[in-house]
Amino acid sequence: MEEFEKTLPQYDCCLLGPQIRYKFDEFQKKAAELNKPIAIINSMDYGMMRGDKILADAMALMN
Repeated sequence: MEEFEKTLPQYDCCLLGPQIRYKFDEFQKKAAELNKPIAIINSMDYGMMRGDKILADAMALMN
């Protein structure tokens, strides 16, 4: 979380783990400045380690 602003330009989108959803509003403002999509990973998908579903959600977020 400490390096969010520094590393965000290197990525196409940002997915937050459900445990840091409280940072979403703050991070969304910073992501919007760089026109980067951002979302919170679905807690069920996160907990069940459904990487394929999380990847599909990330790809949809970028389109």
